[in-house]
Amino acid sequence: MNTQRILLVEYQSSENNDIEQIHEKLTDDWDSKIVLSGEEAIREVNESPYNIVICKMQLSDMSGTDLLKNITNEHSETLRYMIIDKEVDRNTMHESWSIVHQFISSPCNPELVVSMVNDSMKLHNFLSNKELCDRIAAIGTLPSLPEIHNKLVEELQNENTSIQKIANLVGQDIGITAKVLATANSAFFGLRSRVENITQAINTLGIDTVEGIVFAAGVFGQFDNANLPGFSVESIYNRGIAVGTKARMIAHAFGLNNMLTNDSLLSGTLHAVGQLVMLTSFKDEFCEALELSRGESIPFYKAQMKVMGVSDAAIGAYLLSLWGLRDTVVEAVAWHYNPSEAAASIISPLTAVHLAYATDLDECNNIKKNDKSAVDISYLDTLGISNQLDSIRSLCTSAITPVC
Repeated sequence: MNTQRILLVEYQSSENNDIEQIHEKLTDDWDSKIVLSGEEAIREVNESPYNIVICKMQLSDMSGTDLLKNITNEHSETLRYMIIDKEVDRNTMHESWSIVHQFISSPCNPELVVSMVNDSMKLHNFLSNKELCDRIAAIGTLPSLPEIHNKLVEELQNENTSIQKIANLVGQDIGITAKVLATANSAFFGLRSRVENITQAINTLGIDTVEGIVFAAGVFGQFDNANLPGFSVESIYNRGIAVGTKARMIAHAFGLNNMLTNDSLLSGTLHAVGQLVMLTSFKDEFCEALELSRGESIPFYKAQMKVMGVSDAAIGAYLLSLWGLRDTVVEAVAWHYNPSEAAASIISPLTAVHLAYATDLDECNNIKKNDKSAVDISYLDTLGISNQLDSIRSLCTSAITPVC
């Protein structure tokens, strides 16, 4: 499809609603159409595929979730957005979690939605890059979505669930239980009292935070140690938790909502998962890139690009996209090294993860000047937040010791 096409699905036609406002703000680059029912949307997509579908949570003839499930089954390449009410309950969110690329809170800012849509298309094109697809095709077996996470999402969708039921579910996996408790009691979260069990961890950190840690622990638990100094599963996981925790803190400081703050934690924690995939499938080239980085004093991801044609960030983002994680998470992993290339124009989890990663790396390398920093200053200039960098450094330094 050369022309970018977007289908907007409304409950009923009315002035000044979210769908109409988004439609008005779309540029001529988009071929857009509004329909008023799920059945009409299905017919439209089947007749001529769309790049993106945006629908309301409830339509005239079906739920938005049922519509997007149908589109997922028949047109998995179509990007899917859902507009939700601010008071939507957690169970409804989790029911749609695996099929919705991004949620939009109503009433929405139409300019921001259009910006998100454009960013999603850029991410989609990035993940379709030939070099990346060729590398992924050469991998014998990719890690799978952690089984415990599927069970956890299913339990969270249960209207009769409770913190104790969730704790019992997580507690069935001794390895992940140990990882969650060790993480909760680490310096990253700065808790004043020791967490002794999963129930206490959920009550102290919140379900969303524990869910993110469980997900990450399940992912990292699928890899064997690489036996390469500085790149063990444990060291990459610990760096991920440090970056994720800082990213959550930065997201909160910028006033991002709870969903985006938790996305910052998850994507920060998983930002280096692509390194584990590389170490498993392309260890010799990984080591060659590491030597090149050290020998020429260039960033590691740039050395990876020279040697392999792709970076670990791209491979990690591709893996997360296969698992159906939200675009905000995939985007933050994909461009955490070089966010300027994402062309993003709003503060997002990408902002939080990049700043967390870059300031953590600067602190490890004892770099305090911007001209030698890993921070993408031009990206901060675009967002108008360059003048806040010193404050962000102080915030992260005072809260969490870097994992070097």
